[in-house]
Formats: sequence, C-alpha cells, structure tokens
Amino acid sequence: MKRPILIVANWKMNPPTLREATTLCKSTLKQVTARDVNTILAVPTIFLEPLVRTFKKVNFSAQNCASFKDGPHTGEVSAKMLTSIGVRYVIVGHSERRALRETNDDIAQKVLQATKSNLTPIVCIGEKERDRTGFYLHEVKTQIETCLSLIPKNKIQDVVMAYEPVWAISDNHGRETTPEEFTEMMLFIRKIVADLSGIKDPMSIPVLYGGSANEKNVQSYLDAGAQGFLVGHASLDPKKFGKMIEIAKEFSKRK
Repeated sequence: MKRPILIVANWKMNPPTLREATTLCKSTLKQVTARDVNTILAVPTIFLEPLVRTFKKVNFSAQNCASFKDGPHTGEVSAKMLTSIGVRYVIVGHSERRALRETNDDIAQKVLQATKSNLTPIVCIGEKERDRTGFYLHEVKTQIETCLSLIPKNKIQDVVMAYEPVWAISDNHGRETTPEEFTEMMLFIRKIVADLSGIKDPMSIPVLYGGSANEKNVQSYLDAGAQGFLVGHASLDPKKFGKMIEIAKEFSKRK
C-alpha cells in the first residue's frame, strides 16, 4: 500500500493568540483538499486542545514532549497528555531544541515515551555543516542509532524521519540543499534505519525534507525521493502552504 505524502506545518512559536491560531487553521484547511497528502499541523502546545476539538478533519502534532512518563517535572508536557487530547504526532529532536542542548539521549527518551503513548514521533536529524572528509555522515548515523535505540525493532517502522540539514536552514543564511544532496542523505538514512529495524524494503521508510522547504523547491525534492516535508516559515502563509500541498497532490497522482 502506497504511503501518503506527509506535509507537516511547524508553526513554531506562532501566532501569539488563540484567535489568530484559529483563523490561521481555518485558512490553512481551506487549502487542504488532497486525500493523497497527509497534512499535519504542529501548533504551539497551548493551542492544541482547542484546535484539536474544533478541527476534526486534520491531524495535529505537538512540537515537543517530555522525556519522562510523569512526575515532578515542572513545565513539561508528557506524551500521554498529548494523546489524551487527540494529538497523533510529535516532533522530537528539532534543530532548535538541539540548540538548547537537547542531546541524542534526551531525544531517545522522548521517542520511547511517544511510542508508548501511541504518538508517531517525527524524528529530526541532520548535520550542522558539510565537511569534505564526510564526517557529517557519521554525525547523522550516530543521531539515528541513538535516537532509535530505546524502542523495539517493530516500533521503528512507525517512526517518521525528518532530514533537517542545519546549515541549509534560512535562519542560518545557508544555501539550499541540492536535490542530489538530499537523495544521498535520504538513501543513507533509509539504510541506517533499515539496518536497525530489519525492514526489508528501505524505500518504504518515510523521510521528510526540512531544510527551508517552500512552494518553490518542493517539486525538486519530491522528484529526488522525499516522502514529504517539515515546513517552517512557509506554513504560516496559507497560500504558499496550499501551493505546496497542491504540488504534492499532483505528484502523488503521477506515481
């Protein structure tokens, strides 16, 4: 069975009010008409419960979860809490979380808690820079192996991998990753995950692209093998985000 393309809108710490979040959600959903595209809205935690309750025809994701099941952890939100309000996905290991000194071991615990609570983890991995010696491949391999180290092999097939080259993110003023570079990393990521999980068909492992994806470059990354996208800034513009969904829809029809 063909996996649908996944497009995750990571709103980050936007917008500032529930009213604006509701309006943005309505505007975004007007653009979501493709059955072959699984649109997932990763909204700020404080808005999740009211939006999940109001908008039934879209999947929601948290942007983070605690690495603990429960207990004395002030300010944390557990995976079980997210499941209890109808959230189905959670982003873990985002580069902005890693910049706050979140480690691969921390992320492994979050992946564990997510899978135990029936959340699908979207695990972000990616190198900080491209070096000529190829050490970046070791960096990514270590991220994958550690982040997936605490869950059973049969649970790894339920994880979504998001390749997020930090050096290519627009906020870092880097250049775009080329489709050829993405293809190289996609195949590499799939091989590592397949080796860990025993999955016989590595091409069935979903790998999203998350390096400043927008309506101008999604076609080239789909052609290069992306199973979908983790979209940051562009997801706050319903028209641009809708264009990305439309491109993915047309691509899916041809496959």
